[in-house]
Amino acid sequence: MLYLFNKGPRAEKSLDLDEEVERREKKVSKTCSTVRNQETRIPDYSKGWIKIGVAIAIDVASALDYLHNHCHIPVIHCDIKPSNILLDNDITAHVSDFSLARLLQFHNDEVSNSQTSFVGIKGTIGYAAPKYGMGSVVSTSGDVYSYGILLLELFIGKRPTGGMFKDGLNLYKLAKIALLERAMEIVDQKLVSTIEEEETTSINSRTQMGREKSHECLTLMLKIGVVCSHGNE
Repeated sequence: MLYLFNKGPRAEKSLDLDEEVERREKKVSKTCSTVRNQETRIPDYSKGWIKIGVAIAIDVASALDYLHNHCHIPVIHCDIKPSNILLDNDITAHVSDFSLARLLQFHNDEVSNSQTSFVGIKGTIGYAAPKYGMGSVVSTSGDVYSYGILLLELFIGKRPTGGMFKDGLNLYKLAKIALLERAMEIVDQKLVSTIEEEETTSINSRTQMGREKSHECLTLMLKIGVVCSHGNE
């Protein structure tokens, strides 16, 4: 699921969660069940894979919220993608690489892109908002779109530029269609296997409730991804 995310602070190598998740499970579980649950009301029902994915999604969303709404001058990142999300030793996600970022200046209630910020908008194919390809000015909605694609990739486990996406099919459409009735079929199988492993260990009403909550959480993440990346049809 998280094979594209790099380990900080210098991202010199990829993070192999199959090796790391067991060692860090207790710390991640404690973090998610205390701080994150208190602030975001994320239920503490899932095991490592799902919990880490949700935690990363929250970290990136919090970073974008800060850049867009809490900086003295709003910052548009313009290149949100997995390789620009770094994980530290606590598996806390950090947004990196501001080489394409732009600042938003307000003049007489109108928004303009600061020419004193970094150079031109390029973005990355598959993650850049389609409107940028049509010459649209940068905006916070462009970062939101990229975040939506990142979420879908995070929980589906497929790149938006993968070979399966052709003849009009893309990651957004795949998720949107699946959400109608078969969302769990497109979710990364590592997440599904995590739920199934827990079921085989303890088959009771509590486990069944946890399974339903896990499915609900994954479906919600896909819905958020679809809403954020709306406009990719």
